[in-house]
Amino acid sequence: MNTKRGFLYALFGVVLVVVVFTRLYFPNDETGGSFGPQGPLPAFGQEGWINGPGPTPAELEGHVVVIDLWAFWCGPCKKAVPDLIKLQKSFESQGVVFLGATNEGGENLDKSQAFVKETSIPWPNAYGTEKLFDELSIEGIPTILVVARDGQIVWRGHNARRAEEAIVKALALKN
Repeated sequence: MNTKRGFLYALFGVVLVVVVFTRLYFPNDETGGSFGPQGPLPAFGQEGWINGPGPTPAELEGHVVVIDLWAFWCGPCKKAVPDLIKLQKSFESQGVVFLGATNEGGENLDKSQAFVKETSIPWPNAYGTEKLFDELSIEGIPTILVVARDGQIVWRGHNARRAEEAIVKALALKN
């Protein structure tokens, strides 16, 4: 009898840990975000770039920037890419810049490069951005940031489809 009870407690504990982990690292599609000033975008502090060189701060100045924070092992990150590509195609004529960043470092560069290739991400992606993830207190991925022309983060969420409204609002801001 005690063995069954111990097993049930252990099973309950494992299920609880899995649920908590899943909520933290794989937010659901309804996790939105509210539009408004959230502070300046910190420097990426990357080890390097995938898909060519990344932009300089001067090249980003005056542009609305959308940043996808991801990891190669993240299923929801992979699922978000087609919606992000559609957004990029919709807003590229308005000068919106898309970037990606993964906190995975050089030791996993081959896996990160394979993720970018497999998902056909066309924009530059920084790797080894642990400092950026820490400074932004990223607790779940994918996390999408919308940065206004003045360099202030104005939206953060987990759903690429909900980012469209934030991009439109950021484009309408007068800086």
